[in-house]
Amino acid sequence: MTLPFTEMPSVFQHIFNVPQQINSKLEEHSPSTIILMTTISLIALSSLKGVVKKRWGETNRELLGRIALKIPLISKKYLKDIHKELIHFQESVRKKWEVFGPLYTEIPEKGIDCKSLLDKVKGYSNIISHSLYNKHLSGTIYSKNLVEEWETNETCISEKDNLDANLDDGAYFYALSKKLQKIFTYAFEQSYLWNSLHSNEFSIGTCLDYQVVRMVADMFGGNPHEVMGFVTSGGSESLMVAVRSYREWGLKNRGHAPGEGVIIAGKSVHASIIKGGLASLVKVELADTDEAGRIDVNQLKALVKKHGNKVVAIIGSAPSYPTGVMDPIEEMAGIAKDNGCGLHVDCCLGAFIVNNLERHNTSFLQIPGVTSLSADTHKNGLAPKGSSVLVTKKIDTQNLAYYSIYSIPEWSGGVYGTPKDAGSQSCVPSLCAFLALLGTGKEGYHRIAQAVHRTACNLASIVNEFPGQLRLIAQPEANVIAFKIDETWGLQKGATYAFAEEMSKRNFVLNAISNDIVHFCVTARFAGDPQILEQFKAAVHESLAATKKLNDELLLKGKKFSGEAGVYCALGAAIAPDRKQLSFQKYLENMLLGLKGAQDAVKAYFLAQLDPFT
Repeated sequence: MTLPFTEMPSVFQHIFNVPQQINSKLEEHSPSTIILMTTISLIALSSLKGVVKKRWGETNRELLGRIALKIPLISKKYLKDIHKELIHFQESVRKKWEVFGPLYTEIPEKGIDCKSLLDKVKGYSNIISHSLYNKHLSGTIYSKNLVEEWETNETCISEKDNLDANLDDGAYFYALSKKLQKIFTYAFEQSYLWNSLHSNEFSIGTCLDYQVVRMVADMFGGNPHEVMGFVTSGGSESLMVAVRSYREWGLKNRGHAPGEGVIIAGKSVHASIIKGGLASLVKVELADTDEAGRIDVNQLKALVKKHGNKVVAIIGSAPSYPTGVMDPIEEMAGIAKDNGCGLHVDCCLGAFIVNNLERHNTSFLQIPGVTSLSADTHKNGLAPKGSSVLVTKKIDTQNLAYYSIYSIPEWSGGVYGTPKDAGSQSCVPSLCAFLALLGTGKEGYHRIAQAVHRTACNLASIVNEFPGQLRLIAQPEANVIAFKIDETWGLQKGATYAFAEEMSKRNFVLNAISNDIVHFCVTARFAGDPQILEQFKAAVHESLAATKKLNDELLLKGKKFSGEAGVYCALGAAIAPDRKQLSFQKYLENMLLGLKGAQDAVKAYFLAQLDPFT
């Protein structure tokens, strides 16, 4: 039934009057003004549609909260309240840290002596033991040693280290190693039960993290007031935390669903980025590189354009793991900045080397567009395995570290949160990294870098002494030399890996890289041996002769190179089947099932180690 207009409720009468009211108002404006107002309204409605759309994992309550924060008055009040909480927490942390003395935000020029560092550890230990003595906690401390046995080895503490700048490299590196070994042993003895996630009892943990992150950031031009970050268990965790953080940024700020975010890197990027993509449901697109391993910038630009706002980060290597060359970080940062995404600089392998070579400008954290950087303290930083550092900067208006933090306020066990995946966090890696940085000093790191790079260049010269047999992939830029069997020599595919096997028999273990390439990563231990270059050259000479002999024997028998776990050919054929190298049946099998077969073969390798008896 239809009601006459006069009997309709007043609200409906008002609705029917709206068109007449709009027409009368529009008559007051010019056509151009009406067009402009309409355009603005359409843009506003379009924007509102994006805001109202529910994002992945978002509850109705969270959706309403996000919409409410688009209202300036509410947003201003909310941000003011959160800032007030932040200030309160910061004051609390500073008060907890006061007892630990002055903080380091730069590596000292000269390494601090052994006794002073041991005294520092003893001081930290006494502060913690005093606060916990006779205090019984729920869980947290499961060994009585932490609160009942605090005696220290006074003989160890009173010993002087014998570092002398006038020592030759080998003697200097040995003395530095013995000094750090002594410090680490004592540090572990005192701190092995400290858990930095129990910040009331072990606030030393976050205090150490703060200092280590900023000392590493300072190496790369970072401002201590602009950076944040974490000490992790190694380069892999640093890279994976970065990937997950960028994914979360995409979810929160670009409305991505899991699997929508894209990270772009060169094919020379470390596998941990790919692993992070698998773990965090981020698509990792790999751009081509030149043979030396540097990313193709033109293809990078094309991939960024292709994926648009789905790109959450670009990854640059400085240097790359496979061949040890530097990506054009500044140019890549410009691309990231123009696209509004992040740029991570992976310095895990050579951080303490490239940073101390005059040929490289490594003030990466000063470059606009760079939003994070990773560096391994357990490699040339000389800290024990495993420790690494992830340094983070702002992306949009928030530091990237924000997106790593887990926050679960409604858990039945209480309000819960952790900065990374770990639910307990040993202070040992942070403490030992801290002591390594202080004990080595800029002078020590500079000396190591010079010796390592010089040795890498000498190895490259040795490779070049075998023209027609070996071919250098790129002149060393840091601590890695990459080379292969020269194709013009006429040996079968896989000869480079057979050569590596021969080198291992002569006590030089090379890393097998894709595309018939091997590399050797030079360490201070290697560089400090005065006989090492002669020994390496002799091993190369003998290994080339042995490889040629094996190649000729296989040809006579109509066979090819093969190796354990497919090091030479088997897995390679499955990953990239070559019709010329395989029968049609095997080629078809590898084409259809090869990648799965390669994946399962790798898994079988590790399953065998988990249980070798079944």
